Amino acid sequence: MLSSVLRARLGRVVVRNQTDLDWYALSRTPGWYHESEYDTLLARNDWLVANRTALVANLWDGPRGATFLLGPMYDVTRSGAAAIIRQRAGGVLFFAPAGAWLGFDRVRVYALGGVNLSDRNRRGEPFGVIGLGGDLDVGTARTAAPGP
Repeated sequence: MLSSVLRARLGRVVVRNQTDLDWYALSRTPGWYHESEYDTLLARNDWLVANRTALVANLWDGPRGATFLLGPMYDVTRSGAAAIIRQRAGGVLFFAPAGAWLGFDRVRVYALGGVNLSDRNRRGEPFGVIGLGGDLDVGTARTAAPGP
């Protein structure tokens, strides 16, 4: 997988574009397989291109880097062998509270929702995605330098 993310910020408005280029080599019998992250069909050896653009407003900045973003998004996904091209439009919500939670640092919650504009299998159907992430910092604890 190769993924690039471009971000630009102008005041309280953030533009984010992510492009993913994926290659799949599945150790299964030939046939079609459902790829759950992109919600599409793939052959045993296949490729996929996905692009998502969001224009969000930073509605709240809290203490210690907490933030709340909300706005519209548009994405296009194309699977290679199945030749399924899906376009979706909807909204995105991103929330990052400050502090640690369940041992994770920089916790973030996001949600996507909207409608499939074009997809030969799901045209006109609504979609929704909820995600939760965080960072786990692993390493040795830093100690203060001994005093004089």
